[in-house]
Amino acid sequence: MNDGCARISKHAAEAIANSLKLDHAPSIYQGRIAGAKGVWMTDTLGETISGPNGEFWIEITDSQLKFEASGKDEYHPDPERVTFEVHSFARSLVQANLNFQLMPILADRGVPFKVFSNLLEADLNAKVAELEAAMESGLAIRKWNQEVNIVPTADRAVNGVEMRGGLPDALPERINWFVEHGFEPKDCCRLKDLLYKAIADYCLRLENRMNIGVAKSTYAYMVADPLAILEEHEVHIAFSTPFDREHMLFDIDLLVARLPAALPSDVQKVRAVFKLELNNFRDVIVFPSKGDRSLAEKLSGGDYDGDRAWICWEPLIVEPFENAPIVMDSPPLSAYGIEIDQTKVSDLIHSEDYTSRFLHHAFDFTLQPNLLGICTSYFESFCYSQNSISHPSAVKIAYLLGHLVDRAKAGIIFDENKWYDFLRSEGLPKKLPKPAYKDKERAIEPKKTHLIDRLVFETAKGVRQNVLHKFSKRFKDVGTYDSDLVSLYKIELEESKWDKGIAKALQDLKAELRNLKDFYSKHCSRANEVDGDDLSPMKGGWRRKNVIPFQALAEQIRDQFLAIRPSEEASALSPIVARWAREAFPDEIKLMARSLASTNPTQISLPALADKTNSSENPPSQARSNHWTLLKASTAFSLFHNTNFIWYACGVELGIMKAQAKGSRHVVNDIWECLKVDRKAVARKVGAKEGGAGVGAGGASGGEGGGVGIGGDGIGETDWEGEEDDEYGDWGWVEAVEF
Repeated sequence: MNDGCARISKHAAEAIANSLKLDHAPSIYQGRIAGAKGVWMTDTLGETISGPNGEFWIEITDSQLKFEASGKDEYHPDPERVTFEVHSFARSLVQANLNFQLMPILADRGVPFKVFSNLLEADLNAKVAELEAAMESGLAIRKWNQEVNIVPTADRAVNGVEMRGGLPDALPERINWFVEHGFEPKDCCRLKDLLYKAIADYCLRLENRMNIGVAKSTYAYMVADPLAILEEHEVHIAFSTPFDREHMLFDIDLLVARLPAALPSDVQKVRAVFKLELNNFRDVIVFPSKGDRSLAEKLSGGDYDGDRAWICWEPLIVEPFENAPIVMDSPPLSAYGIEIDQTKVSDLIHSEDYTSRFLHHAFDFTLQPNLLGICTSYFESFCYSQNSISHPSAVKIAYLLGHLVDRAKAGIIFDENKWYDFLRSEGLPKKLPKPAYKDKERAIEPKKTHLIDRLVFETAKGVRQNVLHKFSKRFKDVGTYDSDLVSLYKIELEESKWDKGIAKALQDLKAELRNLKDFYSKHCSRANEVDGDDLSPMKGGWRRKNVIPFQALAEQIRDQFLAIRPSEEASALSPIVARWAREAFPDEIKLMARSLASTNPTQISLPALADKTNSSENPPSQARSNHWTLLKASTAFSLFHNTNFIWYACGVELGIMKAQAKGSRHVVNDIWECLKVDRKAVARKVGAKEGGAGVGAGGASGGEGGGVGIGGDGIGETDWEGEEDDEYGDWGWVEAVEF
């Protein structure tokens, strides 16, 4: 009844807490020591043992021992073996989510569709509410984009920002670029369009994940009642910090589950009670140690060595739920054709080539195919086709999944042939079509009677369409003109009234820009621009044509834009124009071009050389900041501000001018690549501007800043596919404490 957990003295727990620099000893530690692994509960009775330092003790149960201790350890223990290695410990609990695995079970046990629909709609609306608030602030947009469209800092630092013409290539980086240079969606149509696409993508991701935030739910470590005062079907749970304004749950029904879950009985309704003797156990859920079978084991075969329970006390979900009868015994392993590799180290150690045989055996087992993902997908498709998780074959597959989760630990051998033999014995086909909610593009017609299909194709889709409609309506009047970007052109246009050289330079510049725009329009299609594909509109539909792929087109447009320079005639008419020409192409770049041309008669691009010269030392936004190049960009914007051509041709320069108009400072590339927006600072700054609490970030109840938070998948939330017990997995040890 206490498989995997034991006690640790209060003094020992406090010593570990001090080593970890914690304010207090947590209720439990998950760790390992002296061949044992599991969870240790801080003793609340203050027990001591005889002998020196009797207040320091750690209890080890048989269920925690993974290998026997050496006899020498009793008198001369190896310091490494008696060091308590901490993997994790009880922390303040946070809101959890309701995912694809749990919803079919809840629906099977009586929770109506309307409950899921209302919760999903409220959750999706809450998650996009922050973005709606962020639309008034570029800083808030930058924070939102950092959280929902993660750009790996390490990749950026190594590879830099990949450009598409004059703009970053990736959508998240492109949004960052616009707001970092001072553009706002209420003034910049291009940024508005990018945000529209980002919102659509974000909503689709939420739909695909289908993790519904439930305020009255969390994940917590499961422990067995050390005092045996809880009755069967009773649990105790208390919080170290207020959770949903509660310090504890008592005298209410709640649901508990352990992921992964597949059987109808993998979610259980229990009664939360308060026991004063257990009050020191905070941020964990205490299960009863009475009965014929532990509550943890009823939850998809769990135990107390570090498993976490999903806990929900939302009345709309809990009240209609009815427990399913628990099947005590699963089908025997032989029913699936499963074999167990029972080889022990002692079977190999006496061989002369022990090391080779040991490694060969280990690799041979490890490299066998893991069918957990394949069987999981089949299980989902089968339950979808039957619109039930209680079908006898579905129950058998669910038990199989439970075995495969422990494949590595249990030494299970199960390959495709055994899987197909099992399907044949059940009269099932080898393959089944994917559920509509997992294959939206090919789905002909979703099932109107299936819970998740209705949530995805009705509720979530409706929320997404409403959000995008509100966004479009809010920014329908956003224009393309920006006075900050045409001011330089206007200044020089005024100067041209008295300077024939400037007038000639501007005249030639406009002609070349129009030619460049015509070239862009000729080779660009809407599909090219949005997707970067090599599709072009032809009669009879979209066909592949020998056109320039958009990435290459954008780079070519950028190079040709940079290649535009004042003519010799204009330079001869005005010393100012002559200076522009010198600044655009310095003498050292001309000398480099002549040197290369002497060995390679191929035409040399001066702008390309200039970019190569600057790119290793300067970020893209600073590579071409001379007056002539900025004037070209300003002139191009004045002519074609209602097209996207300008951004690919001269986005870098437009960004520089916008940042200068807004007020900015320079940051070297190495530092900029490692910068990250501070969420608390954004919340304070935005809140100060708006006179309110600001835009919150992250947690269950709004996170920092008091606004609407965007939470993750919830601690402890895992999927069947790829799920392995972490008993022998990669433990990221927090700290080691020697006793």
